Amino acid sequence: MKERIQIITYSGTEKNFKDNNVVLSKISTPRSLDEFDINIIMLTDKEIWESKSKTINKVNCSNDLKNLGVMINYMHNTQILIVLPQNCTYYYYYDHIRGHGYFNNSELKDMLDELSSQILNDLCNILGVMRLNYENTLTKIGNKEYKAAFYFQVNDGILKSKKSNKSTVVRLHNIGYATTLEMLEKDDMLCLLRELHLIEQKDSAPDWIKEIPMFDDDVQRDLIANKKNEIAELNQVIKVAQGKLDNNMHFKSILYTSGDDLVEVVFEILQNMLGCDLSEFVDKKKEDFLFDIGGHIYIGEIKGVNHNVKNENVSVVQSQWMQFTKKEAGNRISFISVTYEGILTVTDKELFVKALTEGIGREKAYGMGMLTVMRL
Repeated sequence: MKERIQIITYSGTEKNFKDNNVVLSKISTPRSLDEFDINIIMLTDKEIWESKSKTINKVNCSNDLKNLGVMINYMHNTQILIVLPQNCTYYYYYDHIRGHGYFNNSELKDMLDELSSQILNDLCNILGVMRLNYENTLTKIGNKEYKAAFYFQVNDGILKSKKSNKSTVVRLHNIGYATTLEMLEKDDMLCLLRELHLIEQKDSAPDWIKEIPMFDDDVQRDLIANKKNEIAELNQVIKVAQGKLDNNMHFKSILYTSGDDLVEVVFEILQNMLGCDLSEFVDKKKEDFLFDIGGHIYIGEIKGVNHNVKNENVSVVQSQWMQFTKKEAGNRISFISVTYEGILTVTDKELFVKALTEGIGREKAYGMGMLTVMRL
């Protein structure tokens, strides 16, 4: 392959596309398009499909797409290939207060109008006027079939899906091409570029020549087989280790969960430690629980259970141990102070005013349970 190719991705670090004649660039800092014979713009990274905005008409890297669009408008001696994403989750409306992620999400297939006319239009106005439809298809190139979750609603597609005859590769006038095909590896990309005559066709070896052992073919085949077995064994070790990590995380969840999730894990820990059976206990009134060991009745209470608070609406921002001595009795008092931050919705004005003016919880005597609120 003599052609110089630039592949532009979100991070610019995809090892599966590396080649001697390929330069990887970040979408935020691409090199001049005219330095290369072919520029491939990959919109497949999931990180692209996020927006801190409350609406679904842009992405966080919209300015990068607009800058690329300007570069496309003024390029002279190169061709572009825009690779569209498969159906994935688009996250939007970022939680700026807690910084814990996004409030809302949508699948790309459910926002195709905004995807084409607004987000993709920032990159290429030709692409912006093309209607995308959702349909899972297969398109054959050479001896391989490629998946696509979307197709272009045009009749003159360069490549079309099997049987359903849907356009999965289209010409963008004289500037290049766009595709909805899933391109996972460098070889997939080269295969498509050859099919579009953007790079020279590679003569494929006939099947009969592959069966003739020459040089050290047998040694290399054995080496490949052995390494594949080693990889399979290592994958099994990784699977077991990951299972143990998941189990550890299950028990560590008592440090941040509440409500029924917290009760479930605490019960499991107690049953493993004490050999008791809590499976028949039904918490009808959100009460203390009890169990029998050797004829002795034990009563327990799980602190931190609140069935009315959703995890996504509250987080711990600070915790510290507090100590003081009571003057009268001289007793040393120790307790932990925890500061929570979150979002609440007032459903009962009187209860809200009471909580705000009198505090909440049983430790108000120690200065706990005070609320500070602000309107969003």
